[in-house]
Amino acid sequence: MATIRKVKGRKKETYELDYYNQNGKRVRKMLYVDEKTAERIRKEMELRVERIKLGIEKSPMESPYFKLFIPEYLKYKEGVVSYGTVKREKFTLHRFLKFLGNKRLSEISIKTIDDYSVQMRKELSEATVGIELRHLKAALNTAKRWEYIAKNPLVGYKIPDGAPQHIRVLSKDEISKLFSVVDDTEMEDVLRIYLSTGARRAELLKPKFRWDNVDFKNNRIRLQTLGDK
Repeated sequence: MATIRKVKGRKKETYELDYYNQNGKRVRKMLYVDEKTAERIRKEMELRVERIKLGIEKSPMESPYFKLFIPEYLKYKEGVVSYGTVKREKFTLHRFLKFLGNKRLSEISIKTIDDYSVQMRKELSEATVGIELRHLKAALNTAKRWEYIAKNPLVGYKIPDGAPQHIRVLSKDEISKLFSVVDDTEMEDVLRIYLSTGARRAELLKPKFRWDNVDFKNNRIRLQTLGDK
């Protein structure tokens, strides 16, 4: 049975959580939270230990290391999504691994995500932070489905929507300056098509782009966009 005890003499409200884990080992942890939150954590811990004992939930020590989960997850995604998406997810997962270190999936908590978000915001835009967290959430959803973790800490987490506040476009003067330094006619043609269509980089390159997508008679181009739409 788990218990909590208020620790006196602390400037910040503190409670000691005292419980026995699934192996019968006594565990004590300091909780720097209010009484209501401490009580909720006590109940959750008590329930978790019971679920592990009954075999309903995996023990934290049975959860694989995040480093080993990455190749397993990416191999699965190769048969589900495009190469470009797998490549992007690989970058996201290895960025998070560099932050997380040698820890198990079960050790990823909401606080872990909070700390990671703070670090990312020092280097990345809000839109990019949102993209990183959405890819990470998808990976952890799969980990939960595979029963590697009992709960995905990113479910219910407030993720930036990623919408840019302002889309900047080149002015006519900037376009003129751009072409003044391009001395390759083929590259100039490519740049004009990108500027005229607003296409993403991959949408005008193989394998997404094919010549039969160009309707020369009606001056139209069919673009294969995100999600193969």
